[in-house]
Amino acid sequence: MTADPPALFASAGEHYVRFRSWYPDELFALLAERFGLDGTQTAMDLGCGPGMSALPLAPRVARLYAIDPEPGMLAAGARLAEQRGAGNIEWINSDSTQI
Repeated sequence: MTADPPALFASAGEHYVRFRSWYPDELFALLAERFGLDGTQTAMDLGCGPGMSALPLAPRVARLYAIDPEPGMLAAGARLAEQRGAGNIEWINSDSTQI
């Protein structure tokens, strides 16, 4: 029997924050250049986890929707966003089938 995908990541948010490598800043600089991100756009991070992409992308857009089916991942991301002053991220408990 296979576990429900969200159950696989229950309580993993803080572990992701502590032990998973963050993407390099150069990636987000490249995205900003290629897509002309000037702080006026709206972006979405689907399957955002604790915000490993959402947090570095947030300063480059006006609004960011961070969507994940695991509440623990969202809580970890929201905590980090508050610590970093990233108030333009809306953390949404959902998945791709519900948007």
